[in-house]
Order: sequence, then structure tokens, then C-alpha cells
Amino acid sequence: RRMRVVQDALRVAGWLETYTYSFSFEEETIALGLHAVEHLRVVNPLNRDQVRLRTSLLPNLFHQAWAAIKKGPIFRAYEIGRVYRAHRPRPKKTGRERPWQEGEPLRLSGLFVRRGADTRAADFYEVKGIVEHLLTTLQIRDVWFDDFEPTPESTFLSLWEIGQSAEVKCGEKTEVGMVGAVSHGVL
Repeated sequence: RRMRVVQDALRVAGWLETYTYSFSFEEETIALGLHAVEHLRVVNPLNRDQVRLRTSLLPNLFHQAWAAIKKGPIFRAYEIGRVYRAHRPRPKKTGRERPWQEGEPLRLSGLFVRRGADTRAADFYEVKGIVEHLLTTLQIRDVWFDDFEPTPESTFLSLWEIGQSAEVKCGEKTEVGMVGAVSHGVL
């Protein structure tokens, strides 16, 4: 039910839902600096671009934006999907579990790209407003934005524009997400 509420709220705001493969494209993964994060590798990939399972939804969204922005000046898209982290083996269970079947949560990632005039500051606040609207729609209260302190497990500071990224927190210190403008170097 909550996923449908998220989809409806983003659709009304003009965002398109995308569906991508659970693999990360090597070129985008390296460009975004996510190759340093340990990936689960596919033993027998169908092609050379499908060697790693994704650790973030962003590389595939960037891949789609790169193709779509040639056709129009604005790209607003999101994806709800799972990401796969390489886990250390856990103590004995049944012996049949796979690392990615231990309850990987659904993630939501979105990407807003505008071609043309430099409106990056305005775009950041537009996306921040969408995040606030989405959390209000989900009845998540006491939301605030804090300085973003990335970790290797989530993403790297070099991906985000300095001064235009923030962790989205709820209550005392519960992190529920992040919002940020992509750095010029990555673009």
C-alpha cells in the first residue's frame, strides 16, 4: 500500500517510474565511484556488462537519463527496487540461503536532470520539496535535513556537489534517505 502511495505521489508530481535490470553497468559504476564498494558478482553473466549486481539504483538511472535527455530538456524518473550488498557469511542457518536473500529492503531513488541553463540550486530545492511532499504524504513526521556524511557502504562524497546534499532524517537521528545535486565532475 505504501509503495502505491509513493508511486501515485511521484506520478502526480510529473515523475516517470522506470524498471531496470538488477545489474550495474561497469562504465556507470566506475564513473560514479561505486566500483570501490564490494559487489556481488555473477558467476556466469549473460554479457560483459552484467557482471556485478547493483549496490545502488543511481547508475541505471544515469544510464537512462543519458539516453533520454537527448530527446527532451527535462528528465524526471525514479525506480523502486532492491540493491545487493556483499555480506560476510553468517553463522550456520540452513546452509541454503544466498547472501542477497537475507531480506534486502526496497529502495527508492530518483533523478532529475534539466538540460540548458544552470539552474542547479533551484533544481536541488525542487527535488528537496518533492522529498518533503512524499514524506508528508506517507505521514512521516518530524522530518529534518542534516549535513551529509557518506560512507563507503552508501555512496561517496565525490558524487555530490558540496553544499547541495543532505541526509533526510526523522525523529532524533533516524536516517530515511538523502537528497543531493550531482557534482560537476560526475556530470
